[in-house]
Amino acid sequence: MASWKLYACITIGCWWAFILVWAAMARSAKRSVREERRADRLAYNLPTAAGMVLIATSSPAVWGHENWLTALALPRGLGFAIASAAAALAGLALAVWARVTLGRDWSVNVTLKEGHELVTGGPYARIRHPIYTAVILLATGLFLLVESVGALLGVALVALGCWIKLRQEEALMTGQFPDSYPAYMARTRRLIPFLL
Repeated sequence: MASWKLYACITIGCWWAFILVWAAMARSAKRSVREERRADRLAYNLPTAAGMVLIATSSPAVWGHENWLTALALPRGLGFAIASAAAALAGLALAVWARVTLGRDWSVNVTLKEGHELVTGGPYARIRHPIYTAVILLATGLFLLVESVGALLGVALVALGCWIKLRQEEALMTGQFPDSYPAYMARTRRLIPFLL
């Protein structure tokens, strides 16, 4: 059980590191010159937030018991805890690499920045939205730690929120970079190199 706790601490620690890095680096972003409408922002924020709440509240530790569906559908054990830590570490590493690569052009919302540049280096050379890939990996890490059907549904909602947001970003970037962005799209994948 001590080993399980170690991997659980790694998974949770990755989330805290992600939050702290994001908060610290947010101050250096360029000024926004164009933002999406509030309705567009809600379209991706609501499923993402609902997914995170579902993951956080689906743990048997929260409710004090394990439901029969979870017990039948998902095996518990150290293997899942190890996979949880691996997914969280991979997600954190990718998120930080992508965030540093974006530099001052990063934004929490779908926006255009002052002097916005099309970033195609680092992880962006193969993945158009590596931060969303990273967030899905981090959420998957929590699911593997919690091991509940509710948490699996939560990951699906987080992925849905990321998908909605990336579609909005791609429309905005195509309008801003009508020649270079379609060419960039043709040589990269949205979330997983060579696949998706």
